[in-house]
Amino acid sequence: MLGTNAGRSIEALDDFIGKYGDEPYFAQQIKSQFPQFASNVLGIESSPQNRFALSKVLERVESKVTTPERAKAAEALGFFGNGDVKFYPEGLAPYNAIQQIIGRDAARYLNEPEKAIELISTAE
Repeated sequence: MLGTNAGRSIEALDDFIGKYGDEPYFAQQIKSQFPQFASNVLGIESSPQNRFALSKVLERVESKVTTPERAKAAEALGFFGNGDVKFYPEGLAPYNAIQQIIGRDAARYLNEPEKAIELISTAE
């Protein structure tokens, strides 16, 4: 797809990234297609040098993809993990204080507000 010489193909890919890869959107598109580019280059010649050169090209693309906004979003996702966050872990002081105020039955819904809303709406 890129050429018949692995070294020149890597250079062409690197030049293409230099020309169009500064825009985060285009860098993301290049990154999404990178496995195909890499397999084509490695299909020509799968040497450790070519693998290393391709990894450096990918690092360059990834640095263009990672905008400050994306870095902040990744940080937030890392903080919240898989989305199963308990804002009021049971047994800690905030949970216990709220439990004393609203009662044990209501406190069990502190981390599942959608269930609490559902129960309230069906009770009316």
